Formats: sequence, C-alpha cells, structure tokens
Amino acid sequence: MTMKTQPAATIIGTARTMRDQWCVYEHMVDSGDPLKPPQIIYIGACKLAEVFDMRDAQNNSDWTEIMVVDRPLIINIVATTPDAREAVRYAVDHIARQPQTPRCNLHGYNLHGQQRRLRCSNGTEYANQSEAARLLNVSQGAISRHLKGHLSTVKGYTFTYVTRTAR
Repeated sequence: MTMKTQPAATIIGTARTMRDQWCVYEHMVDSGDPLKPPQIIYIGACKLAEVFDMRDAQNNSDWTEIMVVDRPLIINIVATTPDAREAVRYAVDHIARQPQTPRCNLHGYNLHGQQRRLRCSNGTEYANQSEAARLLNVSQGAISRHLKGHLSTVKGYTFTYVTRTAR
C-alpha cells in the first residue's frame, strides 16, 4: 500500500512526484451552528495538482446547489498516493467510515458540464454550452473557462448553471 494519510500541511515531495500524486480530499462547509464543527459535504479523489480546480465536485448536482450561494469552503487533503485506483478505493472506504455519508456523495449525481442548462446574463436559458456559444457567437471554450472562474465575462456576458435552487 502506498497510501499516506496526512494533513495537507505536511505533504512532502519533489515537483515531479507532486505532479504525479493523487489525493483523497474532503469538502467541508460551515454547519451554521457556532458550537458544531464544519460538515463534510463531499469526499473525492483527484490528482493532487487539480484539487483546487474542484472539477469533479462541480459536476456533482448536490454540491452545485449547496455552493450556488458563495459559501466558504474548507478543503482537507486526507491522503496521497501515486496510484489513481488506490486513491479512489481509499475515498470509497473513507466515505464508508463516516458516521453519515456526506450529503453530496449520497444525493448528488454527475452532471456533465457541456450538457448542463445555462442561464445567461441576458436573461435567456440555453440547453448547453454549445447552444449558447452558437446563438451568441462566442467561443464554447471561453464559456467553459468563464464557468470555471478563469474569465470574468465572455464578450460581456456572464453564465451560471441552472440548478433547482437557481430556477
């Protein structure tokens, strides 16, 4: 077993080995009660270098609904390994060890970004990124980068994913 459990502050390695590492992580949000600790809402596994991109979490329907309101998010790296399969197995085991299955792992389903409905700042909803790009004469890649937070606007437009709470 090459899995190393560790808090995020103690990850040690070379630039090359860090690039190839996978991690198991937790996403936590404030419980709303000052006497209770933050709640784990999602446990996942991804490349260590991509943990702050949150790609897999953003494709989770329940996570998207929780985070539609700009809530503070705590990311805790639980373990690292050079083996992707080992990271996924460990994440599944880590979920099973929780007193309650994290909300997004229990209720969320995978949303594929390019096939999700979008709402544009012009008030129109589009079936997906491709349709919005075609009808607005903008780049689909630019829309994707905007939705990931890399661009503030796309030719003056802003986009959000349509969720049950954002309808």
